[in-house]
Amino acid sequence: MTRWNLRTGTVQAFTSVEGPASGVNARGDLVNDFVSNGGASVIRDGQPLQLPVGQHMASSTGATWISDDGRTVIGAIFGTGPSKAAIWHC
Repeated sequence: MTRWNLRTGTVQAFTSVEGPASGVNARGDLVNDFVSNGGASVIRDGQPLQLPVGQHMASSTGATWISDDGRTVIGAIFGTGPSKAAIWHC
């Protein structure tokens, strides 16, 4: 995943995170949707974080939106059967 700061022109690559970003907030935090490594990630304050599946018997997560303060992420949990909407708070 790569972040391009349009104000400064700087580009930052996060090589430990697979796939393109599916959402970004005003602070430059990123989220990515379902990828082959088992789930979505959040780049918050420049640090990659894997989204947990929690109590669900799931194999993966996906994220599509992150709040402007970086503390709420919206996405889905995927596993056997239909996917489930998910909200992560920190």
